[in-house]
Amino acid sequence: MTLGWFSAHAAQCVMCYRTAAAQQAERSRVLNSGILILLIPPILMLAGILLLAFRRSGSVAKSSEPRSRPGSVSPI
Repeated sequence: MTLGWFSAHAAQCVMCYRTAAAQQAERSRVLNSGILILLIPPILMLAGILLLAFRRSGSVAKSSEPRSRPGSVSPI
């Protein structure tokens, strides 16, 4: 079953490659631009998730420090 899935996707890659190679230069440029435009949303989502994780990791580290109460004397 896995082999059938892989071969189906590999055939599509070859088919897309041959179609792109047979196109004129202008169409190839448009295809490349389209690919780059379609990459923008996933990259932005990944950057947002990483930023959120980075901010959360900093807040977790700060919240794990012991807090002293106002007016209490902290040990030296």
